[in-house]
Amino acid sequence: MQNNIRTDLAVELNEEISRKAGRLKGIIVNQQKDKDTGIEVTSLKVTNKAGERMIGKPMGTYITIEARRINEMNEDYNNNVTQILKNYISELIGELLKNKKVKDNGKNSRQDNKIPFPGGKNISSKRHISLLVAGLGNRDITSDSLGPLVVKNLYINGHIDNDDTGLCVCSIIPGVMGDTGMETADIIKGIAKQINPSVIIAIDALAARNIERLNTTIQLSDMGINPGSGVGNHRVGINYENIGIPVLAIGVPTVIDALTIVTDLVSPLIGDCSADEIAAFFSGIDNNMKDMYVTPKAIDQDIKNISAIISSAINNLEQAGISG
Repeated sequence: MQNNIRTDLAVELNEEISRKAGRLKGIIVNQQKDKDTGIEVTSLKVTNKAGERMIGKPMGTYITIEARRINEMNEDYNNNVTQILKNYISELIGELLKNKKVKDNGKNSRQDNKIPFPGGKNISSKRHISLLVAGLGNRDITSDSLGPLVVKNLYINGHIDNDDTGLCVCSIIPGVMGDTGMETADIIKGIAKQINPSVIIAIDALAARNIERLNTTIQLSDMGINPGSGVGNHRVGINYENIGIPVLAIGVPTVIDALTIVTDLVSPLIGDCSADEIAAFFSGIDNNMKDMYVTPKAIDQDIKNISAIISSAINNLEQAGISG
């Protein structure tokens, strides 16, 4: 089943398709909600090719954290979000490393736990996990600047020889193809080949179907990311298949398709129209609005707030018990 829903969120694709087709085979959904904070976590697993075809996402795990009060600047609430996010990042990194060992079957594994750097420099053998954090997106466009802002607030220690933490973090802001002339995936692949990280964390702004999820929802996926897919600007995927390194994707929806908003508003008003009239109406709208995306007016403050939460979660991973 193909869908024309303009969203990057697996949970929204599942909601829409389930509404039309009922319960989907090959897709397992588990939902939890904290009674005190109202924070909702949905774990969606695509387990086979049938589920893959239905939802339009590769087999893997997609975790959605919905925190509707995240932009109220409540410190305790946001600390809860940070803790939840950190725990899921830690869990997925652990799963990615286990799966990589199975895929590699022991081949090309780092026996000395060292990361080679240009000029022959190596990270201390005390580091048992190394991360390359890639801040995707255009730092000059507020709604697309999530990735660069997260990287800006990270504790980077890949260059510090005497850092005794067990987690080595390096970062890159690869920019966009319009500025570099290169696919983002190619840039990251080249760097990954040089420094051989344990896991790549790719962070990007996403598109949503539901207005209420803008700037309040965080999606994690162990299957990497296809930059620009939600807005129809498909680029080469940043994933294990293309890069050769496990990729954990973290995204926040910051924009919504304008046509979606209009459709939701007018649909209840045209129920008495004929099918041909409705089709003609939406066809005209689609032609005028198919490439228009909108973002909340508070995007400047929202993006700073949610990027700081993601940065804090990654910075605190050392206490999350990650091990190789």
